[in-house]
Amino acid sequence: MKDIKRNFRINNLITVIMVFAIIVIVNLMSSYYFIHIDVTETSLNSLNDSTIKILNKVKKPLYIQVFFKSNSQGYGFLREHLPEYEIVNRKVKIDFIDPDLSPKKALEYGVSNDMIVLVYGNGADAKREDVYSYSEEKISSAIQKLVINKEPVLYFLQGHGEKKIDTYEPESFSKINDFLKESNYLTKKLLLSETHKVPKDCDVLIIASPKKELLKEELQSIKDYFDNSGKILLLLDTEFEQGVKMKELAYYLGVYVEDGIIFDGGANLNGDPSIPAGKEYKPHYITDNLAQTVFPLVRPLYESKSKPEGDYLVEELIKSDKRKSYIELSKELNDKTLPDKDEDIMRDAAMVVSSKKIAAKKEQAGYKNIDARAVVIGDATFATDNFVDFVANSDLIYNSIEWLTADSNVVAVRDSDVNVKRFITLTNLAKSKILWICVVIIPLLFVLIGILVVYRREKSE
Repeated sequence: MKDIKRNFRINNLITVIMVFAIIVIVNLMSSYYFIHIDVTETSLNSLNDSTIKILNKVKKPLYIQVFFKSNSQGYGFLREHLPEYEIVNRKVKIDFIDPDLSPKKALEYGVSNDMIVLVYGNGADAKREDVYSYSEEKISSAIQKLVINKEPVLYFLQGHGEKKIDTYEPESFSKINDFLKESNYLTKKLLLSETHKVPKDCDVLIIASPKKELLKEELQSIKDYFDNSGKILLLLDTEFEQGVKMKELAYYLGVYVEDGIIFDGGANLNGDPSIPAGKEYKPHYITDNLAQTVFPLVRPLYESKSKPEGDYLVEELIKSDKRKSYIELSKELNDKTLPDKDEDIMRDAAMVVSSKKIAAKKEQAGYKNIDARAVVIGDATFATDNFVDFVANSDLIYNSIEWLTADSNVVAVRDSDVNVKRFITLTNLAKSKILWICVVIIPLLFVLIGILVVYRREKSE
């Protein structure tokens, strides 16, 4: 009997020890491996994809010193979200410091107001950035500035009536320019009439809707730049007569531009067919996790059937609704423009096209391997100050530049507060069907089932 009790106690002791050991092991593993599930519809409790990309580039210790008082605006947000940075990369260390309770620490870092101090690395090689905001966008942008070694240089072509980047007006690119600079891109203006060629430090050449024709020499200098592994973002507009050189440049990039406007009766903004929203999104780096975009008066684009000498890979990334779109060929466009069966063409077309040229002809003979890239968009208005904040228009620009500068390791940082899904514009027929199904057919079905149940009961009795 005693042996049975002793064995029972030993078994209980072993069980307790095993349970305790399992708890310890699980806790140790949880300190290194996290399972994070965000059940909110718009991922409010998760870091932005661009922030995660930046954190994955952190190779040295990153110390984030948060000098915020507990009653300061933004303190709760930082307490809740900053630990996510540590989860993504174990080299990130977060420390919350109240300047009032730790005045020596605040004095050491030169802190007077609420701010975040980021220190990357140790010793003499350590670099520091200060952030006077609690937004994820600002914090991640500061981290990227510490991590990268070189700022990619983006040149905006000027001198031909292109979109301005330094004036704040509805038709300018000032918001895009400001955001790119905050994301650690260096933006400059380019006057080919003065330089006669694209500068060697140009990582991306942005051509935004020239109103005047480029000179033959200017166009040739852009082609030469492209054939030397250049990167081009070309945004077109509706000035057909002034766009001959732009059509020629697009052709050199492997893209055919049609003289017309895409009208889409299916996917559009608020029922306006002249502002297509894009129906078909081809899987690509540029369209990855991209919400719906809108293009006011967009030119139809296609992969060019005949291309200049070289080896091209052209992809039509965003296309209109093939069943409900047509190409409006009229030169006079207004809100009363309707499709003309005799002139207009009922078909879908691309609004965004990417192109890679991996081989170009040498001056002497044969071909040379290159990595030239281009993104052609049939509209420039969507990226102006008036439209760039709408839905995912800005993301399309940022994704395009990220793809063009794929070897630069710079990520365009997005604000995590904005998370918009692709929307669907319902036609009047679709609205009518939903109304009949929800308001008439479903309730009537329940009434009929009830009548049938009562009838069967009475019949059985």
